[in-house]
Amino acid sequence: MKCVKYRMPKVLFGCFNTVFFACGFVEVICGFLLLCDTRRVLLSQLLATPEGGLPQPPFYYLALALLAAGLTICAVGALGCWATYMPGYSILTVYFLLVLTLLTGECAGGALAAVWPRCVGLQNARGGAVGALQAYYGVPDYEQFTAALDLAQTEVRVIFCRNKKQKLSLLGDAERTRGTVGALQAYYGQFTAVLDLAQTKLECCGMTDARNFDMSMWQLRRLGPRGLSVPLSCCVQDRDSGSYLNPLPLNQSRCQDIQPNPTFRHVQGCLGKVEDWYQEQYMIFLLALFVVALLKLGLLLTTIFSCIRLKRKRKDIHSYIMKTIDNKTNENIYESKMSSMHEEPITAKYIQPNNYYSPRVRNPRIFYNKPNEMV
Repeated sequence: MKCVKYRMPKVLFGCFNTVFFACGFVEVICGFLLLCDTRRVLLSQLLATPEGGLPQPPFYYLALALLAAGLTICAVGALGCWATYMPGYSILTVYFLLVLTLLTGECAGGALAAVWPRCVGLQNARGGAVGALQAYYGVPDYEQFTAALDLAQTEVRVIFCRNKKQKLSLLGDAERTRGTVGALQAYYGQFTAVLDLAQTKLECCGMTDARNFDMSMWQLRRLGPRGLSVPLSCCVQDRDSGSYLNPLPLNQSRCQDIQPNPTFRHVQGCLGKVEDWYQEQYMIFLLALFVVALLKLGLLLTTIFSCIRLKRKRKDIHSYIMKTIDNKTNENIYESKMSSMHEEPITAKYIQPNNYYSPRVRNPRIFYNKPNEMV
């Protein structure tokens, strides 16, 4: 019973540590998949304005953070597997401190992303999206921001599709256009391309409405074709249109009218749908962070429980050894031997005779003068 009592904390600690190692492996896979998902990474460029100083989209750094955190968790999990079979406190103490550091770092990162977005490169969408569109859409050297906006509108359209067949067709369009992002970046720039793609697939125009383009650099510098008041991606597209890279409006002239016609031009802005997409990604991230935090908290508790049980086990072993030593010290060895020889008590009586001491003869080697004298 005592063996089961002392073994139970080790089993519980090993189970939690195995799940912890599996979570680290899953984080590595998620980071790798996010890094390979160029559309999602490019779409996150809308969450940071070009003057923010980030050379890459925010999700690119998030993918690298997931890879680093996953590899670290796997290493700590391997240390935990080793600590399961070690009898000392040193490995458990190092393991406890590492898990506590990871838990504190993840909680701090999640709170930082929620409370202070600017420190991780995220901008308030409603505060800077319209200004970013007017300043950087279609402008050379800001290709990544342009492509991100176009791609964002495509991806969010897939999320908010109600019709299953339409969703599948849009996913097919997204797969066909995945390989053309490089050409798009070279031609438009990423911010322009993302906005075009968003307007085509989300059926929206601009951030809030089409008037965002009136004072944009794209309009003032005439960076687009002549005679366009809005990009062609704002127009209602022909059903046979291939992709957002080559938009085919249903009626281009009616689309460019001063008064927007919902039949030929999208009226709704894209900002709300992009925000909804970001909130969905953020909630998924927070949920995963919460699950991993609970697991790490369970690991900390099982580590403390294992240390307490290990201390009790050592105390019991020490008390048993000391008790055994005391018993052996107070024991009469002759009595124990005689008790082993005679299982039944001796009941016979022995009477010693009077002539028990017989006379002895002196040793001739010692007594030379009287060797044979009786004593």
